[in-house]
Amino acid sequence: TPLITAVGAAGADCLARAVLAGVLTAESVAGIPTYRDVVPGAFGGGPAGG
Repeated sequence: TPLITAVGAAGADCLARAVLAGVLTAESVAGIPTYRDVVPGAFGGGPAGG
């Protein structure tokens, strides 16, 4: 039904936002680099992100 579709879509959007927030705020552990460590230019911290 359309209601179930809408609820499922809202849940998927919520999960996607939560995963993105986790990726962007992650901290390195045991020398494993984070997305922010690997692509600092995406955050305005490198020459490409100026």
